[in-house]
Amino acid sequence: MNFKLIVLIIIFVFIFFAVVAEAKMRESLKKKTHDKLDKLKKDKEKTI
Repeated sequence: MNFKLIVLIIIFVFIFFAVVAEAKMRESLKKKTHDKLDKLKKDKEKTI
């Protein structure tokens, strides 16, 4: 019983960390794409 509980907690913690890491990665990806879009907009404004 105790062993199963420990395994369950380990799995839960692992999933939690995976979700948090994915959320952070998505945020940084969004920021990068936004920065690229802003740069493209600025470049277009310069050429016009």
